[in-house]
Amino acid sequence: MNIAHVQNRVYRTVGQIMSTIIVQGGEPPALLSPLVVDYLLTGNIFHVNVTPDDVADMELREALNKVDQAATKDELEQAVESSDAWRYQIEELLRSVLPILKENPGMRVLLDMPKQPSDVTAGVVAALLKPNYSVLGSNRRPREEMMVVKFREFLHCVQEKEIGERLNARNLTEAESAFILTLNPGHILAFATGSSKVPAIRFVPTPKLTFLHDDTKHLPLAHTCSNERQIFVNRNNLADDDEFDYHFLVALMNGAIFSAV
Repeated sequence: MNIAHVQNRVYRTVGQIMSTIIVQGGEPPALLSPLVVDYLLTGNIFHVNVTPDDVADMELREALNKVDQAATKDELEQAVESSDAWRYQIEELLRSVLPILKENPGMRVLLDMPKQPSDVTAGVVAALLKPNYSVLGSNRRPREEMMVVKFREFLHCVQEKEIGERLNARNLTEAESAFILTLNPGHILAFATGSSKVPAIRFVPTPKLTFLHDDTKHLPLAHTCSNERQIFVNRNNLADDDEFDYHFLVALMNGAIFSAV
């Protein structure tokens, strides 16, 4: 599409970036429903029921919904007129990309819209985040082991959708209640590592769970460059109530992009 980008190897660089993302477990720049990709590659239209919901692009999906929901001829003509931009994009896609895909069908990973993630389980996250304990016999070790127990209980409750019940005594905000409904173990893995799933080449460096003995701080921290989750060990977080769970929830909600799975 741009000869200057070809000459300057911009497209090659973008390809290297995308392949690195895929190898490291990131999301590919997928745009199309697997049903659509199947049709483009095979031409087989049997047993295919594609709806606007299969389109990932929000603007394109809304444009298609307008066409689908048009009740009069005028509404239909207006909806079709507003579709000129995406129609051009599809024509360019078919002209330039389709021949390459047919020669290299494995490249469809770049187009297939991601399926619902098969979320990592609580057990996988617990196994990945290996505790970095103090030496055996130290006064800190038992407290750290108790924190690991609480952390793994939290993980299990997240997986079983029981966090809302554990925090039912609190007056949660609407945002907190809404976040709990979407929370899964992948959020916790992503908060610590930046990735909600295990990369093809595994994590480097190995993820770990470390402990900070400080009575003045309570919210868990993360260092995604070192794949490290830090937990504060103190009286509040060790208490037999919901303090630890709530602090963890707040930390995940404020994790911004890393907590968005």
